[in-house]
Amino acid sequence: MKNKIAQLVVFAALLALVGATNATAQSAANQVSTIQLKHLGTSSLGKSTGAIPSGITTLRVKNHPDSDNGVQAGSGLQLPVPAPAPKPIANANPNASGFNGLDVIDQGLQSGFLLEPPDQGLCVANGFVFEGVNVALAVYDASSHKLLAGPVFANTFFGLDAAQFTSDPRCFFDTQVRRWFVTILHIDIDPATGRVTNHSHGLIAVSTTDSPLSTFNIFSIDTTDDGSNGTQNHVGCPCFGDQPLMGTDANGFYYTTNEFSITALTGGGPVFSNGAQVYALSKRELSANVTPTVVHFGDIALTPGHLARSLQPAQSLFNSESNDQESQNGGVEFFVSHLNFTHTLDSRLAVWAISDTKTLDEFSPRVELTSTIIKSEVYGDAPPATQKAGPNPFGASLKPPEPEGALSPNDTRMQQVFFAGGLLWTGLTTVIQQGNSFVDGAAYFVIRPDSEGDHVHARIQRQGYITVAGQNILYPAIAVNGKGEGIVGFTISGPGFFPSAAYARINADDGAGSVHVLGPGTFPDDGFTMYPQFGGKGVGRWGDYSAAAVDEHGNLWFATEYIPAQLSNGFRQGIGANWGTFIGKLSVGDDQNNQY
Repeated sequence: MKNKIAQLVVFAALLALVGATNATAQSAANQVSTIQLKHLGTSSLGKSTGAIPSGITTLRVKNHPDSDNGVQAGSGLQLPVPAPAPKPIANANPNASGFNGLDVIDQGLQSGFLLEPPDQGLCVANGFVFEGVNVALAVYDASSHKLLAGPVFANTFFGLDAAQFTSDPRCFFDTQVRRWFVTILHIDIDPATGRVTNHSHGLIAVSTTDSPLSTFNIFSIDTTDDGSNGTQNHVGCPCFGDQPLMGTDANGFYYTTNEFSITALTGGGPVFSNGAQVYALSKRELSANVTPTVVHFGDIALTPGHLARSLQPAQSLFNSESNDQESQNGGVEFFVSHLNFTHTLDSRLAVWAISDTKTLDEFSPRVELTSTIIKSEVYGDAPPATQKAGPNPFGASLKPPEPEGALSPNDTRMQQVFFAGGLLWTGLTTVIQQGNSFVDGAAYFVIRPDSEGDHVHARIQRQGYITVAGQNILYPAIAVNGKGEGIVGFTISGPGFFPSAAYARINADDGAGSVHVLGPGTFPDDGFTMYPQFGGKGVGRWGDYSAAAVDEHGNLWFATEYIPAQLSNGFRQGIGANWGTFIGKLSVGDDQNNQY
């Protein structure tokens, strides 16, 4: 098997940017331009045939810039490491259920490669569950959990040949236009040579009906930013948009990235980080298969000289209070981002707003991006997450044999942002102190935003931590329904747990409740990214994100990575990667016992 192993080029270390100051500030002038969206054609997931493709031919690590790691010294902020009281592990909730989603074999049989980590997207509506991991997509029946479509290779779905580099899928069902949105990043590869070219795109798929089994229109945003094809001309480009994020408000569809030079893929030059890029376009025109004008915000500064990164757009529930907020100033979309650029500790968040979003329907949109910095609870980079010891046949087969390693928590970038009841709900992975030890935990934030023309204001309404004694919590994703009932889905791992799927309930009055382990893991992570023979340092790739969603009945869903008892298609442990995903549902309408 070793002779078949290949790795993607590992990216060079990223440049660190200096953090913003403590002072509250509106964003500095951005570089704003418009580009034309391209319609590439139509596609569909197709119906599941149960047929197994030709098979996995090689083992490859997906290793792109997944964090803001750099050599910059700490910010100098003298802050205490948070040390909240641990949450109890609660008994099983009878209103909670779940099932196995896609795993490393499902995506490997589509692409021919085993990739880490899954980078999981989830959206749920109309009796369908849509999941994306890495380069595979699938649709399940929400009641029976039966596979209805897929797994399908993401490249095939987006109309690309198999050689193209794609990564970081996301999906969202918009209840207003009743369409499914799916996004992924694309770096062009020359299929004849296998070499990276000088172009990149953000791909957007929009369903033509309210069913994910219908056809999708495929659109493309040019993210190269070297001045070609009407793009902005940025330092260090041609570039690509890493870890794309998406959200919607009443008027617009929003796609954000972190921009890096494509030379990072080839080693042909220095690595440049141009921070966050924000793309805003008409949601109604997208849904009607019209190619709208795309407004591109680049050079986004929190304060002069300090570029912002990882702007998480809000996914909107569109209840009455949220609609009132979004109708202000001709429509508004909110974003949240972290400020811990120096990988120490911080106690600030940035809240952003794009105003006048109704004008996105016009030929020349008149939207403006502003921000404010607010004080928050302390958060900081977490240590690698330990996991329960157990059999790791792949690591044990290496020469020399390797023990199971730890899981990477990445950095403190915001996870999913959900806008419901006039509040922004979000969270991140943070360091937690327990006695003389440090573990990984979740910090959550409930923020009340307000936008007034060229100013955005915000304040923390509720915040807190989720931590379990002696264990680690990774990649919290939050979704909240119209009644203000929410869920935080995450992975739990530590001396007492193989990597498992877990959740906590949350609301604005009480914060987060007890931890429920819904999908118990049965093995340690045994993926090749943690082992030195493949460039690892004893810490395997995990995440890079989980997902959460709300269905039309107000039920709460989440999806996260864990290690299942058995991989799909009869594959056994020890093949080089063994991650799976778990999709959980909390039925809240009939939850008389509350089980908080």
